[in-house]
Amino acid sequence: MAKRERYTVTAVVGLFDKGKTFLINKLFAISLPSGSGVVTKGLSFYLDRSTSMLILDSAGVQAPVKYGEASESGRAVQTIADAQTTESLVLEMVSRLADHVVFVVENLTWFEQRHITMLHEKYKKRKEHRELVVVHNFRSVTSVDVARNLFQEQVLNNYEGGRVSHLTELLYTENCGEGAPPVHHFVMLSERSEAGKRSNATIREKLLQGLQHRVSLGRDIALKDKILAEFR
Repeated sequence: MAKRERYTVTAVVGLFDKGKTFLINKLFAISLPSGSGVVTKGLSFYLDRSTSMLILDSAGVQAPVKYGEASESGRAVQTIADAQTTESLVLEMVSRLADHVVFVVENLTWFEQRHITMLHEKYKKRKEHRELVVVHNFRSVTSVDVARNLFQEQVLNNYEGGRVSHLTELLYTENCGEGAPPVHHFVMLSERSEAGKRSNATIREKLLQGLQHRVSLGRDIALKDKILAEFR
């Protein structure tokens, strides 16, 4: 990471156990440890030379913390406060380092909407045209029709004025206003069904194309130097 190379930085973030590492594995055909029994700690880095992308895999927001003994309630409160501070620092670091941020959700909640909006507002205030992508990982849904209905309920009904892709109904771009960076929404289904596998293949292809679109604009950087410059 200290060596200067030309690449774009893509960060994958989201709440605890929403399928962030699973998505990375599918997008880049790699086998990072993932699943309900695997917990990502801090930030993990993977350089995919075939796409000239540096991928940042982050620990999930709101992961449970160790409480300790029941008599140590004050310590438990402090542990939670420390976890919140760490999560805020990681998200701030991600917002500064990444050219793209991929936020993975399952069933979209207002808490996730708030985090997505906060990231987007950071880009607007800094006048940075960085890509923000929301992947709706409907991993228990095996039907495209059911996924379409959930997407309508959770996204299309709540983000008006955007546009649905002419290639698939499961891709939507918000209307964020003139000069503001776009927010793209992609839907993935369960890999257990043939319909899900076909739909996911198309969605992953479009998502990877979107991420690679800025590779030609990548920067000759050493990640170590950039981190020091951003947080000195």
